[in-house]
Amino acid sequence: MKKKLLSLIVALVAMLSLTACVVTPADSNGNGNTEVSGNVYKYDVSVQTSTQAPVYTSLVDMLDAVRPSVVEVYTQSDIAQGTGAGSGIILSVTGTDTDVFTDDYYFVLTCHHVIDAGDKYLVKDINGNEYNASLIGGDPDSDIAVLRLQPSAEGYTKDTVKLAVAVRRDINVQAPLKVGEEVVAIGNPLGTLGGTVTKGIISSVERTVSVEDIGDMNLIQTDCSINGGNSGGGLFDTQGNLLGVVNAGYSGLQGLNFAIPVDDAFEIYSNLMETYFYTSDKVYNYGYVEGRARACAENNYALSFGSEIAIADYSYNFRTYPACVMAVKAGSVYSDFEEFDLIKSVTYKNNTYTVTNSLYNPASDLVAYLNGLDLTVGDTITFTVLRGNTTKTITVTYKQFIYGDTGYTLAE
Repeated sequence: MKKKLLSLIVALVAMLSLTACVVTPADSNGNGNTEVSGNVYKYDVSVQTSTQAPVYTSLVDMLDAVRPSVVEVYTQSDIAQGTGAGSGIILSVTGTDTDVFTDDYYFVLTCHHVIDAGDKYLVKDINGNEYNASLIGGDPDSDIAVLRLQPSAEGYTKDTVKLAVAVRRDINVQAPLKVGEEVVAIGNPLGTLGGTVTKGIISSVERTVSVEDIGDMNLIQTDCSINGGNSGGGLFDTQGNLLGVVNAGYSGLQGLNFAIPVDDAFEIYSNLMETYFYTSDKVYNYGYVEGRARACAENNYALSFGSEIAIADYSYNFRTYPACVMAVKAGSVYSDFEEFDLIKSVTYKNNTYTVTNSLYNPASDLVAYLNGLDLTVGDTITFTVLRGNTTKTITVTYKQFIYGDTGYTLAE
């Protein structure tokens, strides 16, 4: 049966959806793994897991306890000149000593498409308190990202912060979902209505659907009312346990909305947290999913945020040059390409994709093909290009994908 295409849900987005990619920073050892000097530090993060939910006497009591675990997330970008709005879930907090509030960092699980191409992040809690946040890591393939905030650094005291850690339910093993189970969605619809609650049921516990810019995903289907800005928000059972992360819906249709199962989201969250580190000299590396590689191509005349190669259909002197290389990031895996190379074909795992000068957009189709490949570290793609009047073969070997603007950044 043919799968229908869903749109990712995000509100008030005035910027292009751009892939951010860093492949092999300058001081890497060549396989994408970073070599650093000095002591390496990682967060010791406790995460709550519940299969025996607390008992609430009413839905009102449950929401009073759970709503502070869902926050508003706002993304800004000087590079893309736009803003975006969505939601997020407090999944963990450092420290166990409640008296040492100044040492506490809170970690926000959200959708990658909410923070994509941003370089500034603002989080608001249920009381409207605002916190600047920084990026731990992001994974476009699973649509998961993690932000970090430190309320004490914003001048807040423990009694003024309205944040709670969500309790996740083990839906894969001990407490599986059932069709018809009542659920509530909490989020920030329209990017202006933070803390909004809607109620519905589980329509399907595992629906395979094709999601825009990602591909096939196995998602929870629900009929909760969900709108733009709900992305990254929580889907909870009636006892307040986190079941999923809201991320997609059918444009223009009601009652067909989807969420990433919490166990799938938590697996990516763990990967991003485990690979994130910072050193004693205030250098840090963004978290990533080990072994993940991406083509990082875009259909454009110049490189945008994080792209490694820009390919476009170029016209000059009444002639059209389909799939023409317009720009290449210096030092990237595409460094053997030159401006105005014409890509004629691409071979990956003995399958050849041929660029045809159709009535549509050959460059756009090629970029979609490249970005849609399920690449892993070490995979190679062979490109056949026409450079002037000479046909050349260029082989690209892909390295570790790390989402971020520079890969290495001086910590603030």
